[in-house]
Amino acid sequence: MNTAPYCVYRPELDSFPNIRLPVYPRSSGYVFRYGQEYEKVPAGTKNFVQLFWGVEGEAEFEIDGAVHILKPGHVVYRLPMQEHLIQTRGKLWKYYWVTFDGKNAENFMLAYDYPHDCFYAGECPYLNFRNFRNLMLQRTPFAWRQMFAEIVTILAKAGGCQNNDTFEDRITNRIIELCNNRFSDPSLNVNRIAFELDISRTTLLNIFKNIMKETISEYLTKVRLQHALVLLKDPLAHLTEISRKCGFNDVNYFCRFIKKNTGKRPTELR
Repeated sequence: MNTAPYCVYRPELDSFPNIRLPVYPRSSGYVFRYGQEYEKVPAGTKNFVQLFWGVEGEAEFEIDGAVHILKPGHVVYRLPMQEHLIQTRGKLWKYYWVTFDGKNAENFMLAYDYPHDCFYAGECPYLNFRNFRNLMLQRTPFAWRQMFAEIVTILAKAGGCQNNDTFEDRITNRIIELCNNRFSDPSLNVNRIAFELDISRTTLLNIFKNIMKETISEYLTKVRLQHALVLLKDPLAHLTEISRKCGFNDVNYFCRFIKKNTGKRPTELR
């Protein structure tokens, strides 16, 4: 998507707006770099988190002594006070960037557990960066809160690979679909899902765990538990019927399932 380069900054870079936020929006922009442009910022200079999202061309990032290549659709971030070395590769490099600061900024970034090198994130969320730009020009209390929301959305999309084009993404989405559409089927388990998708059980487990950070059984358990807790709110619904709707043939096993996962019996939850 074509647009002109721009940069927007918080007017008072050395102080924070008079509003409480987990971290504070600082600046953002869309940048063109040409030729062999080189930028070096010594450690201890920039006290904010900066995230780069590649759009066109490539650049070298030196992180902790190792060189990484930022390509289109890839993301890299720099922590507060970290050394900053970048060199453009080729004739032109285009990228979006956003920064945020505050005493929680570093921990806030690290909490996402993203690799500390260049990693694939998918298509750049242009709209969120541009929303941030427009909000920085307003700087109302709502705008500050919404800018924080745009930062969170950008960070979420950085780990989402929104294009879902890979084999692993498609398989994971099919597993999620099966679990949410057929959780009431007692026969639905890992073996059944592997059979229906015609994929080996081991491959299926590895794909889902790598993307979702939990096992298929754990995910299916949470789906069934979520629906059970909703159904248990109805004081007139029979436990046998609720257990059947959640994929349990044995009401006594269902009651143990609820106790194990909530610490309370179904009657106590009611």
